[in-house]
This record gives sequence, C-alpha cells and structure tokens, in this order.
Amino acid sequence: MEPVGLAIGAIPLVLTIVNTSSRIRKTVATYKAASIEIERLAERLELVESQCNAVRQALLRLPSRRDNTSPPNDGLDSSYIARALHRAASRMDSIENVIATLMPCKGESTSRGLVRKMSLQYLSKKERIEELLRHLKEDMTDLNGMILIQVWYD
Repeated sequence: MEPVGLAIGAIPLVLTIVNTSSRIRKTVATYKAASIEIERLAERLELVESQCNAVRQALLRLPSRRDNTSPPNDGLDSSYIARALHRAASRMDSIENVIATLMPCKGESTSRGLVRKMSLQYLSKKERIEELLRHLKEDMTDLNGMILIQVWYD
C-alpha cells in the first residue's frame, strides 16, 4: 500500500481512537468526581452524627427540672431546641430521600452500567444535596449554640 493510501485509511481510524479515548477520559473523570463528592457527603454526615452525639450527651447532663429544687432556667426555652432538632431531622430526611432516588431498585443488578447511572444521577442532584447540607450545617450550628447556652445556664 502506498504511503498516501495508508495515510488516507489510517487518519480516520486515528481520529476515531482519539475521540473514543477523549469520551472515556471524560467518563472516568465523571466517576472520579462523583466518587470524591460522595466521599465528601459521607464525611459531612459523619460530622453531623458526631455533633448529634455531642448534643445528646449535653442534653443528658442537663439537670432534671422535675424536682423544684433546681433554680429556674434562664437559658433558652426548650421549644427552640426542639424546633432546631426538628429542622435538622427534616433536612436529614430530605437528604435521605434524594439519595434513595440514586439507589438501584430491588432486583436491579449492580452492573457497571448501573454504577455509571448512579454516579451521573448523583452529580445531577449534587446542587440539591449541597443546598440541604448547607441548611443542615446552619441548623447544627444553631443547635450547638442553643445547647451551649443551656449548659451555661444550668
């Protein structure tokens, strides 16, 4: 085969390989991005769990008001804490609902195609998850401040 003929036949194949390689790299980058985002989500949720455990311990240390010997509480009304806890629980439910939409249905195999689909779905819902996490962080900051006030006054 002549060099010109070889070039004419080879150039489209080379371009096909380059284009395919580019698409594969973009897909791999998407998986990596989803993996990093999912890991960040797990770390944030672990922090929320730690904060909630600390709040629980602080609440358990508060003196009981059943015996009227304790001085009246000059701190926050417990309804503020209850509302902050309800807001945080609601945000967690919303995050769980979004994550549940990413999970495979019962009976659906966990093939590579499904993993790809879940990664892409996660990235498509990333903004909503980030928004919920921002609000949850605000709720937890408020709650921590309220608990600190309660502990300080008790």
